[in-house]
Amino acid sequence: MFGKIINEKSVTDAFGDRYSLYTCLIFFSDQFTGGETQFLVDKSDSTRPARRPDNAQIKGIRTAVGVVLCFPHGTHPLHCLHGSQIISEGVKYIIRSDLLFSL
Repeated sequence: MFGKIINEKSVTDAFGDRYSLYTCLIFFSDQFTGGETQFLVDKSDSTRPARRPDNAQIKGIRTAVGVVLCFPHGTHPLHCLHGSQIISEGVKYIIRSDLLFSL
């Protein structure tokens, strides 16, 4: 099952001079079942985002405590649809943040 999450590009912040193209997830727990971060990638090259449903596969990433996972979102050319596998047992604690760039 793939439950997609879409991070819309933030054009500006409260100061009006920054935008975000990368999501960063910081992982604080690993005592859970399921919960892999999943990306919809190209079947022939899993380092590239899927552009057509008929040529897509799910690539799951399981991380350890203390790991930071950063990936492009929004209008970045390497943006992949992403989501999380259902957590069937335990609790997954993360912090989500963005990398901001000057306009």
